[in-house]
Amino acid sequence: MLRRLDPVRILSALTLLAAVVLAGWWAWENLGTSWRANHAEATALDAYTSDHPLPDQVGELRDDLDNAPPGPAAGTMGVLWVPSWAGEQGVRRDTHDGRTPIVVGVTNAVLARGAAGWFPQSPAPGEVGNTALAGHRRTYGDNFLHIDDLVAGDAIVVETPQAWFVYEVRVPGYLVDPARGAEVLAPAPAGLRDGGRYLTLVSCHSVTDGEWGNDHRMIVHAEQVGWLPHDAGVPPQLAGLASASASAATRSHSTST
Repeated sequence: MLRRLDPVRILSALTLLAAVVLAGWWAWENLGTSWRANHAEATALDAYTSDHPLPDQVGELRDDLDNAPPGPAAGTMGVLWVPSWAGEQGVRRDTHDGRTPIVVGVTNAVLARGAAGWFPQSPAPGEVGNTALAGHRRTYGDNFLHIDDLVAGDAIVVETPQAWFVYEVRVPGYLVDPARGAEVLAPAPAGLRDGGRYLTLVSCHSVTDGEWGNDHRMIVHAEQVGWLPHDAGVPPQLAGLASASASAATRSHSTST
């Protein structure tokens, strides 16, 4: 004789299965994607540093901005350095070293690799206008997780094969509707003076879910204050951070050979 199915047991089993599926999805979105992105990010940074070793000395910052070579506009353009992010932790409790590779484009394929994506319609680093970079706050590396912690005067540095471009935050994090993207990418954003050299960081944010949502964009604007040739030394703003990164890269290379 067939046993009668118990609706309560069936419902309990389906509820348990749904909970397991939901937990697996959460784990992948918030841990798995970041693990994969962090691996891709580390690989890109190691390759870039191998091709463009960090100078051993600290250089002197120059203020003749018109004489700086523009950054490249293809492939891995360079590295974004945010000293105040170094030592911060992501959702996996992994420690950010303050560096993020800069790659051309802002597609999901680019940002999912743990990169800062360059808006190709914006100027290259070092050029007059508003260079714009986007990155994820949560999932896929958590690279821009602490964008809202930046304050006026904080240093942001863009490293390219030719030069270091040093910026200072002028407009700390504020929220905009995604439909206002044209304003964010304006040559002189947020009422800043015309003819300047700016760097804009863009990431997702929600007015209800904070860093976990994407109904708005978190925006930070910085202005270039100096530059120096790449091989002339690292900027003073990166003195300690660059040394730590160089030591870590050396240890990583020794381990892999």
